[in-house]
Amino acid sequence: VPESVSGLCQEVFRLVDANNDGHWDMAELNNASERTKGVFPKATEDSFRAMDTDSNGTIEPQEYSSSVTRAIQRLPEADRDAALTQLKAALTWMKDALQPGL
Repeated sequence: VPESVSGLCQEVFRLVDANNDGHWDMAELNNASERTKGVFPKATEDSFRAMDTDSNGTIEPQEYSSSVTRAIQRLPEADRDAALTQLKAALTWMKDALQPGL
C-alpha cells in the first residue's frame, strides 16, 4: 500500500479513536459511522472480528492497516491501481468528515 494511503489510514485511525487510548472498540466504530452519516462503514460483529486478528476485543492501528492491505492484495493485480485511487479518495473523505467541528 502506498505511503499516501498508509498515512491516511493513520489519520483516520486517530480520528476514530475518540478516547485516544490507541485502539478502537465497537462503540467507537459505530460512533464514526454515525458522525460520517455512514461513509465510515458501520461495524458488524463479523467485520470487527476479521480486523481484530489478536482477538483481544479491540482493533489496534496495525490491525486496521493490515486489513486495508489484505483487502487490496485480494484484488486482481489489474484492478489494484483503480482500487487504491478509490480508497485514497474514500479515506480522505472520511478523514475530512471525522474532523471535529465539521
